[in-house]
Amino acid sequence: MYLIPAPAKLEKKEGRFIWAYDRYVTVDQSCSQLVTRQASLFCDGAEKELGYRPLLTRGAAKAGDVVFKQDDTMKAQSYVLDITEDAIVLTGDEAGLWHGMQTLLQIIEQEGACLSALHIEDAPAIVNRGYYFDCTRGRIPKLSWLKQLADRMAYYKLNQLQLYVEHSYLFRGMTELWRDDTPLTAEEIMEFDRYCAERGIELVPSLSSFGHLYKLLCSREYSHLCELEDSEGKPFSQTGRMAHHTINTSDPESLQLIEGMISEYMELFTSRQFNICADETFDLGRGRNKEAVEKLGKDRVYINYVKKLAQFLLDNGRRPMFWGDIIVGFPGETEEQFQDTLSLVREVGYDSAFTFIYSPRTGTGAAKMPNQVPEDVSSRRIQELLKVQEECQKKAMARFIGTEEEVLVEGLSRRSDTDVSGHGLHGLSVTFPGTESDVGEIVRVKIVGAKNNTLTGERI
Repeated sequence: MYLIPAPAKLEKKEGRFIWAYDRYVTVDQSCSQLVTRQASLFCDGAEKELGYRPLLTRGAAKAGDVVFKQDDTMKAQSYVLDITEDAIVLTGDEAGLWHGMQTLLQIIEQEGACLSALHIEDAPAIVNRGYYFDCTRGRIPKLSWLKQLADRMAYYKLNQLQLYVEHSYLFRGMTELWRDDTPLTAEEIMEFDRYCAERGIELVPSLSSFGHLYKLLCSREYSHLCELEDSEGKPFSQTGRMAHHTINTSDPESLQLIEGMISEYMELFTSRQFNICADETFDLGRGRNKEAVEKLGKDRVYINYVKKLAQFLLDNGRRPMFWGDIIVGFPGETEEQFQDTLSLVREVGYDSAFTFIYSPRTGTGAAKMPNQVPEDVSSRRIQELLKVQEECQKKAMARFIGTEEEVLVEGLSRRSDTDVSGHGLHGLSVTFPGTESDVGEIVRVKIVGAKNNTLTGERI
């Protein structure tokens, strides 16, 4: 038997459960209405494998039933599955029950109606398990295909999805942006958001807002907002599409335009997060922003614009996200360029960043490039970068000291049996005094301390 992802604990037992056509799936009274709807989705999936649809009801279970029970005192997203000769009992918190249903479906797919007796205990090692799908560069997927993607994600217990959008959403009054394509409509996005939510997936909006805005900045209406002049007159190339369509941050109209697009798009989602991307601004300072970059520096021009977008999202109750991948030691990187990187990291103040040291790979073009950075220099630079990022994380965490946070307790702390840990509304890990009885509860906590990756608190 192959289960993906592999459960934390699986014990095989003697006997088999025979799933006859007259078996009931009973949703216990403890379960939310969301779990009831998800149980119907489970029956849809089981029917495809069994050839007949399990009977579904809600209330008190009877002998031989397949029973779903909700227990919100359990660890977040956890479940326990027991298959015996006489019954199947699945217990978990709300999210955990849905994950347990997927495990049961995977077992049915492999064993049909004769299920091996077993005991499974499972909970995710990673709270947020996401997939980032580019629906801009290439064919724009239909809603029906996106729903299939969500179904497959749910089957493997992924719980966050972002769709990368440049021109693949039908913005109102911006026909030049999408007229040559078949963009997703507002109604389709809202329907897909509901579809994902019912399958335990947070659909997070992701919109290009700074670099490679090819379709937008090649239009007659908005080409004057491109960093490089005559953007609408240049012939198409894949390299040009990616590298030469950065928005002109010096023009107030640019911020007004992008904020308007964000404002329209974010209201279609139930998620309170928003990814502005803000990556690959290769042309910044090479055209209309040249004077500003010479005066302020490229890092400051970049940061000023990103901060305005981030503040706009915060003012509208959203948590801003943008790309934070940083590599050091790429062939040709000068000490001045590396210092610019450090300056950018200090100014942005990333909550977290993905940092890498470049390593030449045999057979790649970069391995043959001149001006390879010596290994000892690259090693020094990555250590300096990590130190700066660590300070940024400390400052980012410290701003929460003195605030109050509602924390979903996920389990006992790994470092102390007298503490519990969980995550607050800002997605940060919080540790505070507690016992195993707190697991699954939402506890109001005052933040009193901060470490690199964890906040410490006191129960209010």
